[in-house]
Amino acid sequence: MDAPGSDEANEQLREEVARLSSQVRRLTELVQALPAVDADAAAGVPPSAAPAPAKPVSAAPVGDLVAAPTPRRSFLRHGAAAAGAVAAGAVAGGVLAAQPAAAANGNALIAGSGANQATAPTGIEVDGADRLKYGFGVTDNGLTPNLAYIPTIGGLPTSIWPGSPCPAVLGTAQLQRFDTGVFGYGDTTGTGVAGYSDHGFGVQGFSVNLTGVQAGSLNGPGATASSQNGHGAVVAGGKAAMKLGEASVAPPARADAHERHEVDAHEGSLWFCVAAGSPGSWRKVAGPDTAGSLHILAATARVYDSRAGAKPTTVVKGPLSAGTERTIDATLNGSGVPVGAVAVLVNLTVTN
Repeated sequence: MDAPGSDEANEQLREEVARLSSQVRRLTELVQALPAVDADAAAGVPPSAAPAPAKPVSAAPVGDLVAAPTPRRSFLRHGAAAAGAVAAGAVAGGVLAAQPAAAANGNALIAGSGANQATAPTGIEVDGADRLKYGFGVTDNGLTPNLAYIPTIGGLPTSIWPGSPCPAVLGTAQLQRFDTGVFGYGDTTGTGVAGYSDHGFGVQGFSVNLTGVQAGSLNGPGATASSQNGHGAVVAGGKAAMKLGEASVAPPARADAHERHEVDAHEGSLWFCVAAGSPGSWRKVAGPDTAGSLHILAATARVYDSRAGAKPTTVVKGPLSAGTERTIDATLNGSGVPVGAVAVLVNLTVTN
């Protein structure tokens, strides 16, 4: 081993420093080629403003490194550490400087930047057998979601709504930075949010006071749901299972096209479309001025007979005088007509 401080040892150290300096320059070039954080956009600087140049990185003069009488091995260790520090400074300077965004697969995602680009899909593969709170999550102001808080919805069995979900993708909002946990937008013929599941939920949402899942569309269906072997949709609520929105005009009075099986509501009346057209053929199912659906009894039942001895025997018997009224109770004689019915279909026989 060459003696410390000898000319030959100094020459070897100069060669080592030169090699490390070359590596630092190469690292700096690689870092500067990476997509940089869009610092101007984050700071609100107009696009015309020139980006701030990166701070220059310089290495200590070779003479300063060899002046101290330090053993060679120790010196090399410190020299390598210094080169690493220089490289780290170059990385920091290169990343913070605004650089042209470019699609580059294999680069790391940069937090706080909207300029991350790629030409291939980006995914996270999570392995293991233990259930996790979520796979990839975005929270509002550090909100750590307590997913165990989500209750079992009234009227839905735990097999339908188990509560405490373990989502692969989670978004939370508490009206500080975000007002919506997850939002999807489909332009032209695209779909905003699509979900599919073999056994569980395709799409699941929960809200404490507002809407758990909200859907809307400009020209297509706001929401669609289907199942190959189960129910297309299951709806339950502590207040009501479903509420229909108010149509501005009663369906039969419209001029636009409608399809069979459409359902709508207007001023308290429920309408069902039985044939497509403009506006189509609609039937009023229920409303304030209708009796609702007509339920045919399983068998005809006699609820009144004015002849003496005929059932029902608890009613007024005898002929009706001209101009007189007689009240008939349609629920008598086990007819099956429910109390509260507002209309009945009757057969009337008159004898002299």
